[in-house]
Amino acid sequence: MRIIFLFSFLSLNAFGCVCGAWPSARDAWAGSDLVFIGVVDRAHPPKASQFAQTAWVTVRESFKGTPIGQQIVLKQAGNDCAPKFDAGSEVLLYLSPLKPGFWVAPGCHRSRYLSEAADDLLFLRALPKSALANRLSGEVDLYEDSPGRGFHKVHAFANMHVTIASKTTSADVYTNADGVYEIYGLPPGTYTVSIDMPRGLKLQFPMITGGGHGLVPKDTIVSLGSQTAVSVDFVLYENNKISGVLLTPQGKPIQSACLDLEPINPPNGRYGRIFSCTKQDGSFTLKDMPSGRYVIVANKDGRISISEPFPTTYYPGLPAKAQAQVFDVVRGQSIESLEFRLPTMARQVAVRGRVQFSDGVPVPEAYLKHSSNDPTFIRSDADGHFSIELLADKRGKLSAEIMATPSDLENCPEWRTRGDSQLLVRLTSSLVPISGDQGEVLLIMPVRSCAAWHPLGLR
Repeated sequence: MRIIFLFSFLSLNAFGCVCGAWPSARDAWAGSDLVFIGVVDRAHPPKASQFAQTAWVTVRESFKGTPIGQQIVLKQAGNDCAPKFDAGSEVLLYLSPLKPGFWVAPGCHRSRYLSEAADDLLFLRALPKSALANRLSGEVDLYEDSPGRGFHKVHAFANMHVTIASKTTSADVYTNADGVYEIYGLPPGTYTVSIDMPRGLKLQFPMITGGGHGLVPKDTIVSLGSQTAVSVDFVLYENNKISGVLLTPQGKPIQSACLDLEPINPPNGRYGRIFSCTKQDGSFTLKDMPSGRYVIVANKDGRISISEPFPTTYYPGLPAKAQAQVFDVVRGQSIESLEFRLPTMARQVAVRGRVQFSDGVPVPEAYLKHSSNDPTFIRSDADGHFSIELLADKRGKLSAEIMATPSDLENCPEWRTRGDSQLLVRLTSSLVPISGDQGEVLLIMPVRSCAAWHPLGLR
């Protein structure tokens, strides 16, 4: 499963930028000194998020502060959130002065490629009338996160029915050819925005700009005042899913092993990855993939480890991609109850035991660690007990660790001496050598129990 935090707003930015909120088109226009469509004549260095960039842009269509034909020089900072530009591209820019002769397009703002500025252009080309009343607008687009191309827009939805409703008012609007809807002059109030979801698709997430709303909210409810401008965008995905269970040759579930969905004909590129790691019961769910032809592979990189004690294997249990079963995924399809049984596994040893504090109190949710540095993804249960299978040919030592916050250190005086009270502190148990199957292994923390401490995952 992948968490995606990218959208057309971020297309000029690096993949590492995360923003809490964005202005609406009207807020951006009102707060900027220069607003225009321009052509990037040249940019140095070429677009790259880790470097500062200077760009020379000629104004083609002006909405505020500059005449057509003027060349504007931008100085963009060398951080992930500062937009960067490609020479020859058409862009919509909202600029602020940096120093005499230089301008800047702020990060977490609305400067973008012209091809992605349909909502903004509806507002800007309707000025000054469009700035006189409240405005609710947005886009409805299909996106996908595919192997090779990564997260990208597929197309906009034209003529999509959008419903805007409050307790006292309801309005129906439709998207234009660019997938944009807009309405002006609604009575002030709280509105829910919804669409008629096309068959086989789902709302991956909404995005709200303007009005003080968070960028990626939990719902599509917005508040409008008499002069508020808010945009509610709908990012749709194909509602596709493949699920099943990964088993040992003996039929035992395998936990924390990762499976990838590979296209039969992978496109060029290295951005996207569709994968799922198995739960305690061996179950996996691969989802949100675009329609296409795929195979499923477990342990794609072939490295034998504690969590993946088997070589690269393709469903239904074969060593080569050419032998694998091909899945033809179509929009809205669910393929369920696959049984992926591995034909072979590395020899393992079984280790059981308990994690406890020095006074004998059990430690819940402690992470098990092996000296080989292979991640185990195994934690102790509520009574401190654990069970883990290790690679037989990797002799080493087993330990457990927990994390303590500054609050824990403040409330647990004995623990405070173990680290800086201003930082998270890692407490590690005793080390126990493992040479074969073992039961009743005891891993003891170097501190007494403290009632004020709770595992981070259970707070």
